[in-house]
Amino acid sequence: MNHEKQNTLKFVLVLILVAAFSRIIPHPHNFTPVGGIAVFGSYFLGRKIWAFLVPLFSLWLSDLFINNIIYPIQYPQYYEGFTLIGSFWVYGSFLLMIPLAWGLLSTFTIPRLILTGLSTSSLFFLVTNFGSWLNNPIYTQNFSGLLTSYIAGLPFFQNTLLGDICYLVILFGVTKVSGFSLKPVYEKQAKI
Repeated sequence: MNHEKQNTLKFVLVLILVAAFSRIIPHPHNFTPVGGIAVFGSYFLGRKIWAFLVPLFSLWLSDLFINNIIYPIQYPQYYEGFTLIGSFWVYGSFLLMIPLAWGLLSTFTIPRLILTGLSTSSLFFLVTNFGSWLNNPIYTQNFSGLLTSYIAGLPFFQNTLLGDICYLVILFGVTKVSGFSLKPVYEKQAKI
């Protein structure tokens, strides 16, 4: 790897961690960098295991902090502790976003970036609300209950979509403005 790509890689890794920990800043529900991190990481880290591990680790690390330090203080009456089991649908959708982004953002253009943001936000909405329907006894286990789950999630979808698009613009914009190339660090043809 040449010196320019090494510097870009370091910058991308730091930016992903900073974005992940920006989740501790007060924000509207679901207006987070989660989808932006998945797309940004998948684009720059290519089709390598790092495209999964780096964004996933940053999400997990920020979740550990938020769920073990912030939530117990803010919501002591509701907080029952952080479990990965409860986050299965979030992490699962996050992992599905990465190959989706590989296909949609094979080359960088603004329209492709927006399309990828729309698609990954929609994927997150569909998967996590399906998980809510499946695991939450408030929803009947039939099509009506599933539909109710999706309707209940619509207000959160708006913020997810806005957050993903906003963070995608910020992550890619900061990279470009900082003088780094918008070319992937690793080639897309590489195998996992």
